[in-house]
Amino acid sequence: MSSQDDSGFQDDIDKDPSTHLLQLLLLQNQQMGQIMMEAIIIVVEAVIVATEKAQCIPYHISILMGKMWVLELLNGHPN
Repeated sequence: MSSQDDSGFQDDIDKDPSTHLLQLLLLQNQQMGQIMMEAIIIVVEAVIVATEKAQCIPYHISILMGKMWVLELLNGHPN
């Protein structure tokens, strides 16, 4: 940006400071929107990765039945 551009910009601010404030607010709003969108994308990607890797792991796969199965269920499997 040249010095002429800077001085012209300063003249605009001096003439109407509310215009500059509005421009700053619009820029901040745009940046916040971008940050929110990036955060949403990160969360969605994390959920996708978590659900893709989630696999059902058999838990109660004992060959025991009846009373022995209940005892193993209550006391836990040695492994």
